[in-house]
Amino acid sequence: MRKVLIAFILLIAVGLYADLADKITDMLINEQFTECEELYSKEMSEVLLPGRLESVWHSLIESTGTFEKLVDKKSDKREEFTAYTITLKFENVYMDLLLTISNDEKLSGIYFKPSQHTTNFEIPPYTDAKAMIEEDVEFDCQGYMIKGTITIPKNMRSFPIIIMATGSGPNDRDETLASNKPFRDLAYGLASQGVATFRYDKRTKNYPIIVKDIPGFNIDDEYLTEVNAAFDFISKKWKGRNIYFLGHSMGAFVAPKIMTSDKAFQGAIMLAANARPTEDLVLEQVQYIMDIKGKVDKADLALIKAQLKEVKKITSLDVEVAEPLLLGLSKEYWYSLNSYDQIAVAEEVEKPILVLQGERDYQVTMTDFNLWKKYYDGEDNWDFKSYPTLNHLFIAGQGPSQPSEYMKAGFVAEDVINDIARWVNELEK
Repeated sequence: MRKVLIAFILLIAVGLYADLADKITDMLINEQFTECEELYSKEMSEVLLPGRLESVWHSLIESTGTFEKLVDKKSDKREEFTAYTITLKFENVYMDLLLTISNDEKLSGIYFKPSQHTTNFEIPPYTDAKAMIEEDVEFDCQGYMIKGTITIPKNMRSFPIIIMATGSGPNDRDETLASNKPFRDLAYGLASQGVATFRYDKRTKNYPIIVKDIPGFNIDDEYLTEVNAAFDFISKKWKGRNIYFLGHSMGAFVAPKIMTSDKAFQGAIMLAANARPTEDLVLEQVQYIMDIKGKVDKADLALIKAQLKEVKKITSLDVEVAEPLLLGLSKEYWYSLNSYDQIAVAEEVEKPILVLQGERDYQVTMTDFNLWKKYYDGEDNWDFKSYPTLNHLFIAGQGPSQPSEYMKAGFVAEDVINDIARWVNELEK
């Protein structure tokens, strides 16, 4: 969930100017942060305060591993600035350093993101490539065309279909994070066991301006509208198939809302679904990461706690709050979260629900899993399972999970694939 939650991409916008790009890259690699800060534009210096660049770089190194080499450099000359994409290879992943340099040779933007030049995405070992067919499609969602992929079991005339919704933020259809593609893993693994899936790029991925184009953009705009449009598309394209819903993280958080909409979903799979308020999880995650590092940033922690108090006040849209709010979300968005009680809404769900949880997950923890169990473990339509070695991406690891783990390539655990396939196929009998 954005920069603090998964702790890996920070900073602002982008660009740089000819040899100055090389100079700044060299300064970062050699940790000459003070010298680099002297090249900031006025606007940049107001946003990225002294010392912050060093903190960002060290946080990056903690996640990516040590810097190894510069791989590529591309430039894009604009009217008022030049934008550079500099691909760097680190121990665990390739990253793009995005720089923006104004025409007066000032650094006006700097940003890191996982590179498309990343390591080859291998197919999970439990996948039978000959047992599936993939089709790229697109569908309309209130005037926005959404691209997606349906993965179908080969040589089967009848099969159930799972519509999948990723976690928060502008995720692509595979929920790509560094060298990991958990939704692709799920799609391939499930198709190999007779279950089709439909995954799609969120509108916030391909149309980031949507948060401004739609007045009061909220949780329903981000999830309910898209999932329901996906349901309409799939139910027309593949008539007669039973359709299920699968959500991960924030996508799982909204599962009760999805299941109580007017769409005829046959059941839902909730992966790492928070039962507690989102803002409480943000604070818990920040404190966890600081404990892992062995260093508490009192200023950052105080800022987050102050923002959390403002978020808690939003019980109506008339409330006056100090901005920016936590995670940079709008008051309207936070109101939509605060007015949604996932535990209470879940009481209305009569269709089957499968709740899965990684026990090493620090973003949505066993506390949330146990809360779901507290309320619904005795209900006939609810099933629960947790996995001792799995993290938030449902990838196996050892010891306390931390952000750097997400940068290492892995696959969604085969046990998760098997459990989902078994659960769905049993309902189809």
